[in-house]
Amino acid sequence: MMHIGTMHPSDASYIADFHRQSISSGFISTLPIAFIKRLYIYINTSPFSTVLVSKDEEGRVGGYIAGTISTAGMYKWILGRHAISLGLSALPACLSLPAIKNVIETLWYGFYNKSDSGASAAEGAELLSIVVSPDFRRKNIGRGLVAAFERYLLDKKISSYTVTTHAANAISTSFYRGLGFVEARRFMHHGNEMISFRKTIVS
Repeated sequence: MMHIGTMHPSDASYIADFHRQSISSGFISTLPIAFIKRLYIYINTSPFSTVLVSKDEEGRVGGYIAGTISTAGMYKWILGRHAISLGLSALPACLSLPAIKNVIETLWYGFYNKSDSGASAAEGAELLSIVVSPDFRRKNIGRGLVAAFERYLLDKKISSYTVTTHAANAISTSFYRGLGFVEARRFMHHGNEMISFRKTIVS
């Protein structure tokens, strides 16, 4: 039986490894493992976000989900308190021109990303990342993690949220559609076509 709870700092190494292995096409995965570990710890300690972890009865991490009630609020909180430590842990990977471009695009997405209506998509709730270990797949852990994140949002009086994934990732897009997400828009990010899905939570 799997149990879902809030991330403990000791889980950071597992989560960073899962992220790098399973979200290998993203910019963050190109950064040092120390940066990814710090990032998830800071996401979990921010008042705007959470990281939930699924573990078996022996304490093995089977998967995680990270999400926020406000992407912009989370970015501002983390950078306002931890910009130096994050920056140092990202060196020297962020010193090249392509890496600097990716950093700028990532910050733009976090602070200024706009929906088709012109409203700031960054202000809304968002599922940031979800990964299930290959050893624990086909056990509905992903669905359980999404359900746990939705309970977190409902506790915050939030009834809808978004998630963004690569348009070419058929497994990911099928997973979200199967959970009731609907496609909201498409846009380019780091040179890749992305799909933003939205879901209204039925309590």
